[in-house]
Amino acid sequence: MDESPADHGRDGAPWAGTRRWVVTLAAAAFTVSVAATFVTLALATSGKRSPMIDLQIYRWAGLLAVHSRDLYGGYFPHHHLPFTYPPMAALVFAIMAAIPMSVLRWLVTVTGISCLIATLWLTWGMLGYRRSARAGATLAAAGVTLWLQPVLQTLWLGQINLILMLVIVADLCLPDSARFKGAGVGLAAGFKLVPLIFIPYLLLTRRFRAAGVS
Repeated sequence: MDESPADHGRDGAPWAGTRRWVVTLAAAAFTVSVAATFVTLALATSGKRSPMIDLQIYRWAGLLAVHSRDLYGGYFPHHHLPFTYPPMAALVFAIMAAIPMSVLRWLVTVTGISCLIATLWLTWGMLGYRRSARAGATLAAAGVTLWLQPVLQTLWLGQINLILMLVIVADLCLPDSARFKGAGVGLAAGFKLVPLIFIPYLLLTRRFRAAGVS
């Protein structure tokens, strides 16, 4: 009889005797990867090669919102870049205006990495992995994905993509009977318009209530 991936996370599975070592190795690899990521970001920031321009624009838009200024009529100083996010995003970014950039930079980085880990944890869970198998798979995958271009660019520019990814995945992982399934997709779309693509997805998969909630 064939084994499913979920079987490898249960007691009595073929690799149960070595699962602790697998998780330990995955945790060690993830720790090294995170440390290298932080060192890389620190060097890039100190060298002015990666000023986290998107994060600066978020904070600038927050200041405009706090002082009731026009969000879409001007450009971010010295870079000639406009604010292109929905108005709701600026209201949340207003909170960033009270946080020094030196602190905000690392806060957003840590939050982004945490959201990546949480997204992978949810994903492996939906695939049927449990217990040690799920923990090991999450840590190992996180250590690798930290160095993929979309993730690395998100961290370098100080973007919120990883946060929105977690909100959407957590929402879609809810059972179809959940009353507020779809709210996460709608919330993410309030920050960035790209998540709106998940509303047609919900319609095509006949999750009509979730699409309506979105």
